[in-house]
Amino acid sequence: MNKLTIKGNWNEVQGKLKQKYAQLTDDDLAYVEGKDDELLGRLQKKLGKAQDEVRKIIAIFSLLPIYAKLYADRRAGVHPPPAAATIIL
Repeated sequence: MNKLTIKGNWNEVQGKLKQKYAQLTDDDLAYVEGKDDELLGRLQKKLGKAQDEVRKIIAIFSLLPIYAKLYADRRAGVHPPPAAATIIL
């Protein structure tokens, strides 16, 4: 699929990506709705990775806060009802 799906807050994802990849700038991470290919191209060039790998990196960083909350809730004994999740890479 060509559509890039970002779960959660893009600003939070940007911060995490900049922590992991210090060479990324705000301009590199500028996201404009409908211009997914431009974002992926900038990141691919800057990180020296294949486009599929860049998609996976974004997916991982966008899902981390969701999984962290689920983990914390489980440790606290809170068990949310199961939900279906779709990740488009």
